[in-house]
Amino acid sequence: MNRFIASEKRILSKKLYFVLIALLLLLTVTYKLLPEKSKSSDIRVAIFIEDDSEYASILKDELSNSSSLYRFYYPDRKEDTILDVQSDFAECGFIIPNHFFSSYIEGNGEIKVSLLETPSTTLSAPICETLFRYIFEVTSPQILTDCVNNPQLNSELKQRMNDYVNGENIFQMQSLTDKAFNYKHISYRIELPVFEFACLLLIFAGMFGLLLYLRDCEKDIYIALHAKERFGILCCLLLAAMLPMFSVGIICTGIVYQTAKLARFLIVFAGTCIVSITLSFFIKKSTTLAKIMPILLFVSIIYFFVGYIL
Repeated sequence: MNRFIASEKRILSKKLYFVLIALLLLLTVTYKLLPEKSKSSDIRVAIFIEDDSEYASILKDELSNSSSLYRFYYPDRKEDTILDVQSDFAECGFIIPNHFFSSYIEGNGEIKVSLLETPSTTLSAPICETLFRYIFEVTSPQILTDCVNNPQLNSELKQRMNDYVNGENIFQMQSLTDKAFNYKHISYRIELPVFEFACLLLIFAGMFGLLLYLRDCEKDIYIALHAKERFGILCCLLLAAMLPMFSVGIICTGIVYQTAKLARFLIVFAGTCIVSITLSFFIKKSTTLAKIMPILLFVSIIYFFVGYIL
């Protein structure tokens, strides 16, 4: 224990060590201080409605209140609807012309809804199904009463059709996505490479502990000790160099990623210990390690940061 405390004091006396720890803490604090941002992840669908009938207003209300993956919105102009689809702001678009609902209810098929899509559109088919589900729901009571053509039964027929369409025991025409998604807004922070930087510093700490051990060996400080005792000193120096960096790294990683990357950080810690001990059997001079360290750190940077950038 005394040997470990002495090694720890030796490591912590190095100003560079504190500077690296401070940089990791600063990166973590910066991440936490950055304001959260939000983005919409729902699928936008533009609908331009020229029809000014009561059915158009009811359809707007139904679509606006629907809880699904699709967010229907209503540009003021047909040209805006076309531009939104062309720019991929909207997944697709619809133009409901004037007198569409009266034509649909009469069943003459003369006036049709126009679908706007581009080659990048992939969801027009299910969106069409959703839109026409609501069109059917809005117009079906009137279609039924027109077919029967009995004014005395109009009110009762409309009520029965509404019960039929919305009833759970007879026939239910309801989107399975209703109230199952909450994709309107997602909060997120700008990502910073806290985990990657912590791993890099941990590897540097391991190499630094090995470097101090090799320098001691070159001064013949441990010449009178047995191989087992020298190995114990090596492990002691490695732990003394890595534990402070490991502790700070665990805290910073936990703050930023919760538990998502703690296991990987533990693996990096164990791997660095194994690699440092293995190198000690092959490298006997500190100058040799000093030449190899930049290469090892460069490879580590590529391994951790290329994945982060991509």
